[in-house]
Amino acid sequence: MLNVVYDVDVVVIHAEARVLARMLGEKPLRPVLLASGAGESLTHAYAALKMLVQRLGLMSFDLVLPAARGRGPTPAQVARRVSDCADRFLGAAMHDSAVIDPDMAFGAASGPDLMRLAAAQLRASEPSIPAAAWTSARSAAASPSYLSA
Repeated sequence: MLNVVYDVDVVVIHAEARVLARMLGEKPLRPVLLASGAGESLTHAYAALKMLVQRLGLMSFDLVLPAARGRGPTPAQVARRVSDCADRFLGAAMHDSAVIDPDMAFGAASGPDLMRLAAAQLRASEPSIPAAAWTSARSAAASPSYLSA
């Protein structure tokens, strides 16, 4: 599938871990996991990571979490829990995490956490370009409104 995309800087694929494993093969990527403080969500995130570690050898990941509401663990607590499990049981490392507002309107400006995570993901996908050159080249291009802070 990725051979079909020409002249594109970013391709976002939202799929189950088993589908990503089949589609991506041996590509050196850092997946972005989605999780919340709910037990089932954490289980799914960990299971997805385990599959990506075992099938593709992907040993680092990012995590996106919704802002906390009401009772339950904070996003920072959830991130620590996922990071600890990944390290202890899989030897994988969480690179970064971002908290998002689940009520954010489509096309609305992203928060600084998600902007930081997205920028790091883009830099990681272009390892041959020094970070300073990447930043200046990217800032010369207009950012879409949904990625601006």
